[in-house]
Amino acid sequence: SARTMPPVMLRRFKTQILTGLPPKNEERWQEPMPAAQVKAYDAVLEDMRGGRLKALAALQSLRQICLHPELRVPRDADDRRALIEASARFRALFKVLRKAREADHGVLVFVDIRKAQDVLQAMIRDEFRLPKVPDVINGNTAITAVGEIKARFQAGRGFGVLLLGPRSAGFGLTLTRATQVVHLNRWWNPAVEDQCSDRTHRKGQTEQVTVHLPIARHPQLGDESFDVLLDQLLMFKREQSKRVIVPSALTERELAEFYARMTVGAGAARGQGLDELDRQDWRSFEIWVARRFQESGWQVSETPRSGDGGVDVVCRHPANRQGILVQVKHKEMGLGQVADDAVAQIKAAPT
Repeated sequence: SARTMPPVMLRRFKTQILTGLPPKNEERWQEPMPAAQVKAYDAVLEDMRGGRLKALAALQSLRQICLHPELRVPRDADDRRALIEASARFRALFKVLRKAREADHGVLVFVDIRKAQDVLQAMIRDEFRLPKVPDVINGNTAITAVGEIKARFQAGRGFGVLLLGPRSAGFGLTLTRATQVVHLNRWWNPAVEDQCSDRTHRKGQTEQVTVHLPIARHPQLGDESFDVLLDQLLMFKREQSKRVIVPSALTERELAEFYARMTVGAGAARGQGLDELDRQDWRSFEIWVARRFQESGWQVSETPRSGDGGVDVVCRHPANRQGILVQVKHKEMGLGQVADDAVAQIKAAPT
């Protein structure tokens, strides 16, 4: 019978295999955008809403502006401090680096924009009076040089910084000297981000690892800021991939929804009109429902596409463990009514 057949697939997580690892924590640094960053951000929003920017180009522009509105090598110490203060994320990064310097910790900084890597090499060297610029591992780094950089970093003691591109250094490196990881700009795939963080959190690590997530918060848009929305979306994808075997990279539809929320502005999802929801297909509507629960603090998991007894989404509240079974029904353009059998299916669903 189905109950006695062996499972088709067994899934194991790293935490189930590598016991004894020290804890790994996340720390979010929500920093308000300074005036110059807000001005650059608002200009892109205006172009988006005026139809002058395509979706992908607009998202890439916002992604870069949220990192820094004016990436350049500073002229002197005063200019360096002004450039740090011009970016919410740079402010957060240098706060993390100063704490790491005080505690003599090694730091990995993941950033995929090459110009940012070049700028930060000079800024970090000068700000902390290091004898040389921090090493960088990116797509231009020769394979032989990667091994040399890794060995040099691992052999170091106390405070030290290594800059890495997530695509070049997200797999195969052991960098347990570092206990602090900074994702200075977020990758679109949370699984890649986790692989990057785990360069430090692996066999041989003896200290707690902290993953820092700098988040630039627009003073007027607040929770509808690019960084805040992207952080929510990546958290959703990470939790979804833990509960159901699904690709963790953002889909084209999810990017389109993300872009639409940016374009419409504050409260777009919560104030979405019924006519707009009617235009969604059944799958998009199901995702929309799941996210509304998650934004309200519920732990959300989706069921398999078949054999779920009619249940589409399972929600549990972390405080009291109250559970809700959700069946999402969608009639195109509001045509027709949902029959009573939907309620019967939920009642009969396995618990």
